[in-house]
Amino acid sequence: MDEDADDSIYETIDQIYQDEEDNYREPVTGDYYIGMAAYDPPYPYAILISLLSAESTIILASRISAKSFFSHNINITNSYLSNYNLYHYAADDEPQIDIMKLVTLEDETYSVLLKTFWLRLVQRRWKKIMQLRKKQISRRCSLTSLETREITGKFPLELRHLVGIQGMMSDLL
Repeated sequence: MDEDADDSIYETIDQIYQDEEDNYREPVTGDYYIGMAAYDPPYPYAILISLLSAESTIILASRISAKSFFSHNINITNSYLSNYNLYHYAADDEPQIDIMKLVTLEDETYSVLLKTFWLRLVQRRWKKIMQLRKKQISRRCSLTSLETREITGKFPLELRHLVGIQGMMSDLL
């Protein structure tokens, strides 16, 4: 039964490949893509040095259309991107799916800027902001805050402005 499941997975991966080939579009600088990226060191056997220096380039290793990405299971999509990849990852290096902005270099290499990293930072920060908002709202519901609002028409000074999306990252910079 496991062989049938494996065959089904490989058939699905091959179908994704065929769909991607049929709907292939040349990558365009500035567009966003879903796929996998790889660090390209400036010379062989210098991965550690390149990761520590600014000389390494992040290249587009594989990509998938949004339609295919949302049509299939994430594990199958991950297998597709890993199998049809320009870069072979080390056994201990687990590739991950990223959102990437394409930049074409002078030598026509497809380099990318990873956007997923920034999304994770924003999501983490927004989670903290939401906790602060909940605290502020619960403090607004306290008897002293409601009494102050009833008398003056305004909440206490520290509760008048709810924290929000505007400026949420400014204290991190």
